[in-house]
Amino acid sequence: MKKPGRILTSLLLAVMMSIGLMAAIPLMASAAEDDEIITSVSVFVTPPIAGEHPDFTPISGDPDKYTVSVYYWYIFESGIGDDAIRLTSTDTYVAGQAYAVRIWFYANEGYIFDTFANGLWATFSGGNTHDIWSGNNYPNTMALFEGHYFATCIHDYEVSSVINPTCEEQGYTIYTCSICGDEYAGSYTPALGHDWGEWVITTPATCGANGVETRVCGNDLAPIQTRVIPAMGHNYVPMSVTTSSTNLQDKTTVTITVYGVCANCGETIVLASQSVKLKQNGTQTVKIGDYDVVVVVNGNNKITSIYLGSPTGSGNQNNQGQNGNGNKQ
Repeated sequence: MKKPGRILTSLLLAVMMSIGLMAAIPLMASAAEDDEIITSVSVFVTPPIAGEHPDFTPISGDPDKYTVSVYYWYIFESGIGDDAIRLTSTDTYVAGQAYAVRIWFYANEGYIFDTFANGLWATFSGGNTHDIWSGNNYPNTMALFEGHYFATCIHDYEVSSVINPTCEEQGYTIYTCSICGDEYAGSYTPALGHDWGEWVITTPATCGANGVETRVCGNDLAPIQTRVIPAMGHNYVPMSVTTSSTNLQDKTTVTITVYGVCANCGETIVLASQSVKLKQNGTQTVKIGDYDVVVVVNGNNKITSIYLGSPTGSGNQNNQGQNGNGNKQ
């Protein structure tokens, strides 16, 4: 049985809560007959863990001298006393929420608590700081403690979404904690890389403008590659020849013109044009620019035929021209 209690002055007990960590706060000594004075106390209680229930089974730091019990757990922001929102053994902690606990200390037979101690701050494992409340103290019966800190979470991660890889981006899985909502990405898969199809001409090149061709990725139709088709440039081929006059009775000098057509686009241009002096009778070859032109003149001094012969210059100029008709008489 405990000896009759004697009401002493106020006593503050400071206790540090931590898993596997014990905090002892010394009390001021005050002798009381033959009872042994308890000058420091400590208690082990499980800190709040998100998704877990409050710990109502604290462990005394020195059970031979005193026992402990939880007065109540409560949400720290709700206040103290009658305003406090108290937790039951069936409640669960919420991650990030601050909680506090009040604990009673009971001196065993033959022991009494010291008379007084100052309020302190205590730092728990992980670096969180918690205030210690000064409560009333009786030599044989009790001391009151309060500390607050944020609930941690023992995460329970589940697959919340899977992001498939693309040609250029790796895929991954998003895991979300079912308790607190924390999430992280993992299970990465490599990017697919492009599977390009054949090049297709979308804008043909012309003699004077570049064209465009494209190709599409078979893994994802969105990626499209384009490249330039260089302009072809004109490829003029000699096509026909004309003369300014077919009648050589009054003159022997005429203007002969060689025309060419682009083999790519069909454009016609003058390749060469110049005045030449012709013989009044017979077949003759004259040089017009880089081209040989055959002219046939009859006995009446009239040009009866004019056409392209074999070219003497470079290029694709080996087509025989059409007979030309003089445009002047």
